[in-house]
Amino acid sequence: MRAGREPERLVLDPDFLRGFGTLHVSLYLWRELSRFAAWIEPVLLTEWQRLMEDYAARQDRALDPGVLARALQFSARLLHARADAIQA
Repeated sequence: MRAGREPERLVLDPDFLRGFGTLHVSLYLWRELSRFAAWIEPVLLTEWQRLMEDYAARQDRALDPGVLARALQFSARLLHARADAIQA
């Protein structure tokens, strides 16, 4: 991508994700992950934020932690809504 150009819109829909292949999770593992979902998600979001901040720092860029946190919260809400719709 050239500097100054807006990136194309990326839509994470089922067809896009299917392009990466499939992931099989055993029922036992799925049940265990479901039990711990209340703490796994915050850990993943916190780690993702840390990774993004480290990546930006290596490029001598600064990310506003508040903006990044709000973006992740928004993304998480969208994912929950989509997951609820799929399960319904």
